[in-house]
Parts: sequence; C-alpha cells; structure tokens
Amino acid sequence: MLTAVLREWFRETLPAAGNARRLGVLTLIQSLGLGVFLTSSAVFFTRTIGIPAQRVGLALSVAGLCGLVCTVPIGRLADRLGAGRVLTVNFLLAAVSFTAYCLVDGFAAFLAVACAIAVLETPAGALQASLTDALVGEAERVRVSAQMRSLFNLGFLGCRDTLPHLQR
Repeated sequence: MLTAVLREWFRETLPAAGNARRLGVLTLIQSLGLGVFLTSSAVFFTRTIGIPAQRVGLALSVAGLCGLVCTVPIGRLADRLGAGRVLTVNFLLAAVSFTAYCLVDGFAAFLAVACAIAVLETPAGALQASLTDALVGEAERVRVSAQMRSLFNLGFLGCRDTLPHLQR
C-alpha cells in the first residue's frame, strides 16, 4: 500500500522523461543549493566575516533592487538569444558569483557580490518558465510548471535542518 502511494506521488511529482525531467532536475539542484546557502549565509557573514546584521540587511536590500532593475534587460536578452542560452550563462555566472562569497572580507565586497547574485537570481524564475514553455509546449505547460514548483519546494524542504545547532 505504501509503495503504491509513493509510486503515485513520484509519478505526479516528477516530470516525464526528456526535456521536462531535465528541467526538473535543474530546478531541484538549484533549490537545494539556494536553500543551503540561505540557511547558513547570514550566520557566515555576521559571525565569521563580522559584518553587522544591519549592514547585511542593507546590502541585501540594495542587491534586491539591483536584481529588480536588471530583470527587464535580461529578459530582452533572452528574447534575442533564447532563454536556454541566457539561463545557462546565468547559472554559470551565478555559480562563480556564489563562489566569490569565499573572497568577501568586508562590507564593500559583500555588497558587490550580493548585487551580482541578485542580478542573476532574480530573473532566473522567468527564464526557467520561458524555457519550460519552449521545451514542453502549451499542452504540458501547466502540469510541468506545477511539478517544477513542487521540486523547488522539495529542495528547500531538504535544507530546513541544515543548521540545527542554531535553533537553540
């Protein structure tokens, strides 16, 4: 009985083989990485690097504004070059940018890296939606988009206990 329920859950949650499944795996990997980062980054920047919490909040607010402002130009670039190409470059640059956090030693560097990441992360969802639409077509768009959201949430759920020692 339990195996039948699990089998049905996997069938409903995982996209069909092919492009949709590859997008699903990409979504799950992205959410796992982002979830681990989000659960530990504030502690790293305040306790390890020593940036005051207020300045971390200020930098993340400025970064969010940068991401918002750059969403339309990146969308236009995706219209010209294709969402797949732009998303691929976007994820590669985001990986480099997240790695650059290792070099952060003060507020200015933190602000620069946070802005770069926000510029790359903010339009990623729209780029993925555009790519999903192009790869799976209109008939499967809603189902695959719902599966992607489920996989994204599943990735974050897997990160909820990343730092259990901080819950004291």
